Order: sequence, then structure tokens, then C-alpha cells
Amino acid sequence: MSRPSVAIPPATTASEATSQLRELAHGKTGKLPVDWIVALALRAGEGGDFPVQRAALEALLRRVASSRRERLRLSSRPEGPIGLYRAAGEGGARPYRMRIASLDPFRASCDCRDYLRNSLGLCKHLAAVAEELARRGRLESRAGKVRELPLPPA
Repeated sequence: MSRPSVAIPPATTASEATSQLRELAHGKTGKLPVDWIVALALRAGEGGDFPVQRAALEALLRRVASSRRERLRLSSRPEGPIGLYRAAGEGGARPYRMRIASLDPFRASCDCRDYLRNSLGLCKHLAAVAEELARRGRLESRAGKVRELPLPPA
């Protein structure tokens, strides 16, 4: 169930931004921890003001929704969380290759065009990997409390 849209005034401090981004993301992250998505948005919007951070969060949430809507599934994965993955949608869509380099902070890459063009550090294929990791409890313990300062660039 989605929450009604709420007009949120621009944040004036880092902690206000974090709080408002959490509120905006609530109920829209699937299995992914809200704090994990907010940390990615803060990192992607680093150096920008609140509207930039909010736009980054909204772009991340669109990729999470797209991953779920297209029912992307992992066709191969490494033994542990770090390593190479493959994901494809239903119907035999082209499989994409992803590489998870680090969980904390999250650093990954994908060979899809969206990942190569955006500066979010996440595409719908990596969102599918992250949801799988979250289901296995690999992201939950690392998400922790969102840092008040943006994470360093990946």
C-alpha cells in the first residue's frame, strides 16, 4: 500500500535531508533497507542541495520499481556476496553482467546502458542483486544508520 504524496519543504540541514529522504522512500524500497537507499541517494547527490538529493532518491526508487516490475532474476551468482552476477528478465531478455566490489559502502557496476549513463551507482539489474542480498540478510546489517554526511564517491 502506498502512502499519499506529501509536499515536503526543502531541507536545511543534513539530518533534515536524511529524515525527509527516509520519509519519501518509506514503503517504496521493497526488500531493500530504506537507510541503504537513502545512503545511495546522499552519495549520488553529494555536493548538491536537497532537490538534487531528492531527485537522486526518486531515480533510485524508479530503478527498484522497474526491477520488481520486470521480475528480474539472477541467473548466476558468486559463492559470497562479492563477485560477478548475471540477471535477466522473464521471457529471455538479454542477461546483464554485474560486479559487486564492496557492500559497505556499496560499490558495483553493470554492463547495461542505464548504469553507464547514470551517476547513481545503481540500475534495475543491480537493484535485483541488492534485493537478493537483502533477502539473505547481507545488506541489512551493513545499512545501519544513515551517515549524516554523504558517503565518499564510489
